[in-house]
Parts: sequence; C-alpha cells; structure tokens
Amino acid sequence: MSIDRIGKSVGAAATPGAVAPDAVAGAEPFQVDRAANVGAAQGVTPLERLQTGEIDLNQYLDLRIQQATSHLEGKLSAERLSFIRESLRAQLETDPMLVELVSKAAGPAFEKPSHGG
Repeated sequence: MSIDRIGKSVGAAATPGAVAPDAVAGAEPFQVDRAANVGAAQGVTPLERLQTGEIDLNQYLDLRIQQATSHLEGKLSAERLSFIRESLRAQLETDPMLVELVSKAAGPAFEKPSHGG
C-alpha cells in the first residue's frame, strides 16, 4: 500500500490545485493595471524626477541627502544635522568613486554638481 499514491492513477479533480471546469464558468479573468498600481504605490522617485527634467542634479542630491538623514531629525541638534548633511554633500561632490556613482545613476542628466542648490 502506498502512502503518497505514487504509481496510482489520479483523476484531474483529485490533483492538488485543480479546479473543476464548472467552478470557473462565468468568472471574469483577473486583470491588473500594472502602471496605475505601481505609480500609486510608489510615487515618483527623486531619480525619476531628475531623469524627466523636473529637478536638476543639485536638487536631486539635496533630496537624496534629506532622505538618507531623515531618521536623524529630532535625534540630533539642527546644527549637528546640518553639519552631517553638508559633509555628505561635500563627499558627493569630491570623492571620485561617489562622483562616478552619481554620474551612473543620473545618466544623461549628469553634469558635475555645484553646491548651492
């Protein structure tokens, strides 16, 4: 006697996941409007705004620094948080590896950033 029913013929109705044909009769097919749902769920990212020309590279970098340090708001003094943000911005403008990463992310919108945004 086999426990897992290997080697035995099994009807379609007994197959796991099988649905009887009359169970789906008249049912509408499931459809998703992917573009509408993704846009509504995620919103427009700073990178997308940069790529469409809505913002320039300086504004993009400021937004990303703001996002990266937002968890520190209320935990550090305004002066200290400002120092951290300015330090990050300076590194993004001068560190060759970071400049390269920014240029790859920005694509055609890249031109060496100038602080002042």
